[in-house]
Amino acid sequence: MTERYELVLDFARRRRTIVLASGLVLAIGATAALTRVPFESDILKLIPQGGPAVQAFQTYVDHFDSLDFVYVLFDAPPGHTISEYDDLVEAYIAELRSVPQIAYVDAAFLDSGREWDYLLDRTLLLLGREGARSALARFQPEGLEAALLRSRDALTIPGTSARALIQLDPLGLTFDLRSRFAGNRGISQFDPAADRYVSSDGSSRLVIAKPIGPAFDAAFCKELLDELTKVETRVRSAATSVVDEEDDEVLPPVLIEVAGAYRDTLEAESLIRREMTRNTFVSLALLLAVIFVAFRSYSILLCAATTLGLAGLLAMVLVGLARGDLLAAASGGAAMVFGLGDDGLMLLYVRFLEERARGANLEVATRRLSQTVSSVFLAYITTVATFAALMFIDFPSLEELGRLVALGMLLSAGLTLFFVPAFLSFHRSTGSHRSPRLPRLTELVERRSTAILWTAGALTMASLLVLPRLEVITSLEKIQPHTAGSAIEDELEERFEFERNVMLVLAQGRELDSVLEKHRTLERELMERGEKVSISGPLAFLPPSSEQAAVSELIESAGLTADSVSPRFDEAVKAAGFRPGVFRAFDERLSILLDPGERITFDGLLQHGLGPVVSRFVVREDRDYMAVTYLYPETESDVSRLAGIVAAIDPSFLVTGQALVNGELRASLLPEFLKGIAIGSVAVILLIYRDFRSVRLTLLCLLPTVLGLLWSAGLLAIAGIELDLFSIFGIVMAVGIGVDYGIHILHRLLSHDGRLAEFLPWTGAAIALAAVTTIIAFGTLAFSSYQPLARLGVVVATNITFAAFASLLVLPALLQEGRR
Repeated sequence: MTERYELVLDFARRRRTIVLASGLVLAIGATAALTRVPFESDILKLIPQGGPAVQAFQTYVDHFDSLDFVYVLFDAPPGHTISEYDDLVEAYIAELRSVPQIAYVDAAFLDSGREWDYLLDRTLLLLGREGARSALARFQPEGLEAALLRSRDALTIPGTSARALIQLDPLGLTFDLRSRFAGNRGISQFDPAADRYVSSDGSSRLVIAKPIGPAFDAAFCKELLDELTKVETRVRSAATSVVDEEDDEVLPPVLIEVAGAYRDTLEAESLIRREMTRNTFVSLALLLAVIFVAFRSYSILLCAATTLGLAGLLAMVLVGLARGDLLAAASGGAAMVFGLGDDGLMLLYVRFLEERARGANLEVATRRLSQTVSSVFLAYITTVATFAALMFIDFPSLEELGRLVALGMLLSAGLTLFFVPAFLSFHRSTGSHRSPRLPRLTELVERRSTAILWTAGALTMASLLVLPRLEVITSLEKIQPHTAGSAIEDELEERFEFERNVMLVLAQGRELDSVLEKHRTLERELMERGEKVSISGPLAFLPPSSEQAAVSELIESAGLTADSVSPRFDEAVKAAGFRPGVFRAFDERLSILLDPGERITFDGLLQHGLGPVVSRFVVREDRDYMAVTYLYPETESDVSRLAGIVAAIDPSFLVTGQALVNGELRASLLPEFLKGIAIGSVAVILLIYRDFRSVRLTLLCLLPTVLGLLWSAGLLAIAGIELDLFSIFGIVMAVGIGVDYGIHILHRLLSHDGRLAEFLPWTGAAIALAAVTTIIAFGTLAFSSYQPLARLGVVVATNITFAAFASLLVLPALLQEGRR
């Protein structure tokens, strides 16, 4: 194998023009291709896909449009109410309806685009058998008189907003309907007597818009948000000033903010691209600075820039083109490739300087690198194996990170083999280049080996004692990108009291009635069990056929018809003191309201403009129907218990929700972690054993890694740093990174018959530089705005720091004691 390496090294040195020109062509092509690779911002793509809660949530997202909205928040300045800005808000809504990217606008509960008369005319069908029985009593002579007197009294209450409703329905049936909807949190979070979506303190108003395109299309999101910016500009320009009607003073401007999945997509992709660019260039610049300060050589500086930059670029392009997009983890992948890929490059260059310092000419020094190439390639392969192990765990973001870094390390190995001799061919003298050494390292190890080992033992015991304090947090919030848009969504949840703890219960079937009956059974069983849970479902406006038929039987058995009720109603109106004809609209509705043959249907709701309401609960795709009921438990601890109850009621239900997804994350973390650490560790151990053919040397190689893991875990526990789904798997990564240092020391040890003084000053310096550059690469991630990546950077940088110390001090000290 050494002879083959010599041939490649010699070819690259003699044909440097071909090698460097090929690298330039690859760099240009990869850069052009990377600009066309989109970034995936969907949080569901970052978590395990195998759990039933995650799969059910993905089913919900795929079928219902409840998540893909644009929320426009109008926020009045302090000391003012949003009602003072009604004209401006209505002008904005009018402009918003004309935007070609918007399918519909939901600006109020009784929106003009919704033909609520379709439901109002069939109110009795919505009230259920008992509710309809009570309502039908109002059509009897005594009931008519009592209901009209209550309506007259309501009109005398100062500030009442019910006048229009009373005129529309003097018997109060509409109030029953609106109360029914108001209790249904999936339809409305607002005051049932208010037409607009206004916060409880009156300072804010919410307008909801449904775009025509999907939220994962970044190009559409940018086009949409640009159009919304133009809408705001036009509205503000048209209303140059808003005047208070009471004192004719100019009001301060209202704040208009846009939130929702479309803004999240655009900001998340922008964040990922920005983080990727920053991490890539900052880490590369710092690495190159360290290399130049250490060696003062422009040839090795250019070699490092070319090798690392091209390896990271090609890895991202190949992974992105193979997948069709890149996940958030990709923003730190290139920085990791830089920090890990330069290790072999520096070891080869230090070995080259060592040979030149001993008098070898350029050709001979380059060929002798073949002895170090074996060590370098083994180190590369162990790192590749560790990151490749991440590809076998059910965490898509970590799978992609493992795929990207593993591929990047393979590319770094190949490019290093060609670019190092090509750039070293420009090296002409030994005196003009600095040869980094640690001359006192050997002396320290030889004199203080016992003290070093006792100190290492004490640190290990202390780490084991504090290890139980290390905390691991698993939740969707910890891996979600935090942007300005997501902050507004949090504000919306608090201001309009949107529920966070929501369970989704889905049922699917070919017949809509069978699906609705399942949800009716669910509601009835939960009520009979006395469960303290609020329920919002499709039955509020679309009862099953059997229930509607039962109400129709009541109407028919009561013998009430429009012809019999209308005269009595006119008499009661006159007796209550209302002027004749004031309730003509209600009188005309009696023929439908009391017709036992009327039904509420899914198609009827859609045809009367109620699709925006219906689509939150029932959807139809091809021939199948799917309906969802939203459950609102009082506490998060009730979620798992309720999920079990729902499954017992009907096993065919799909149950999901954020709390259940978080539970699956917690449950899958340990098995997936153990799988990843087992695959990575076994692969590394087998590779090392295959190279050394010795159990003792294999264990010695692993020792610095194990010590680095324990010491870093102890420090993180003492510092109170929480680990999330990303950072916990940094331990898997550290196995393949830290073991490289032990490999390099033992390889040189075997070639020098165990004499540390012969190689440790040179190899120790190379390992120290490699560790510094790796720490820098991962350390730059610690400043990332994407917190999971930041925590990962902290964990791995800390681990590499301790692994390097263990490799440079503890391992040589142990070898020294063994030699004695």
